[in-house]
Amino acid sequence: MKSEMPEEIKFNNNFKKASFAERQAIDRDFYDKKYSITDYKRALNIDRAFIRGIVEKYKIPKGNLLLDLGCGTGWYSNLFAELGLNVVGIDYSKTGVMNAKKLYGDKIHWVVGDAFNMPFRHEPKFDIIFCCDFPPYNLIDTPEQTIEITKKIFEFLTKDGVFIFIWSSKLTGKRDGDSVIIEYTTNQVKEIFSKSGIIIGAIYTTNKQLFPILGQYAISNFITKLTSFAIKFHHGNVRIICGVKKNT
Repeated sequence: MKSEMPEEIKFNNNFKKASFAERQAIDRDFYDKKYSITDYKRALNIDRAFIRGIVEKYKIPKGNLLLDLGCGTGWYSNLFAELGLNVVGIDYSKTGVMNAKKLYGDKIHWVVGDAFNMPFRHEPKFDIIFCCDFPPYNLIDTPEQTIEITKKIFEFLTKDGVFIFIWSSKLTGKRDGDSVIIEYTTNQVKEIFSKSGIIIGAIYTTNKQLFPILGQYAISNFITKLTSFAIKFHHGNVRIICGVKKNT
């Protein structure tokens, strides 16, 4: 019997009453079912340019140890590995990680695990933590609750390491309807990191489609002004991108 696509998680009364741990379980179950049937649609030329642009913008050397937080089926993990980084991909969806290993093999170290209880206590910390649309940032009631999430993640970053935070957003600052997705604003992102005792660099907005043309220059103040203005007139998303360091 063919499996049916799981229904998107809704911000309904059941979700509202659930604890953070219960919401994580709901989210994990959703992705296990999703990855057993399908995956997100990808555009290789755009995403390859997107990842290369990030590596160039933040001057990430080859050989750095990078953690892809919430790696799913390993798409971005593989693109970082292509550029010479040593990559660990972690996701709490066993199905997602199994699919990643089948697709990309053992050149990447794959881990099924919870980002808030990562099995790296006795191993070297990471030079780079890549955090792109990481679901726990949606599993909270208010943006303020993300401060504790961020502090826990930063325990696994080296002293001079960089946390690269990326979020796809309509910049409304709230959930739309019963969607579980929080459409963070750049000011909300700035508040999350500044209140976490963390040094935050410039916060940019951009579109992935610009990277094959502009490369790292798709992450710039000019493109931020352009995309932040344009989103007022269309219903699409922009990508919020910022690089963050420990305040030590």
